[in-house]
Amino acid sequence: MISSPETWSTHPHYVFAVSRRHRTSRLEPPPPEALEGAAWSLREHGAISAAETLTPLGAVLASLPVDVNVGKLLVLSSLFHLTGPAVTMAGWALGVRVWG
Repeated sequence: MISSPETWSTHPHYVFAVSRRHRTSRLEPPPPEALEGAAWSLREHGAISAAETLTPLGAVLASLPVDVNVGKLLVLSSLFHLTGPAVTMAGWALGVRVWG
């Protein structure tokens, strides 16, 4: 786990993934309406509570490297033992060639 911004530039994955020019630039914060929209979407999916605390479903979704919609599809399909069809649909949603 990377614990502080001082260690980010020396982390091997960070050094290889980001060019020198981008390491020195600063990111702009997102607009407030984008944050509100994201919080609304996460509440609708059950990933955060009304108090904006992470739910158990949100913790699982946060660990998956996919969109919230696809992640929820995969999580719920595993609960109902429908992973085969769900993985096919998730692959299609992510643009993966499923057949051929």
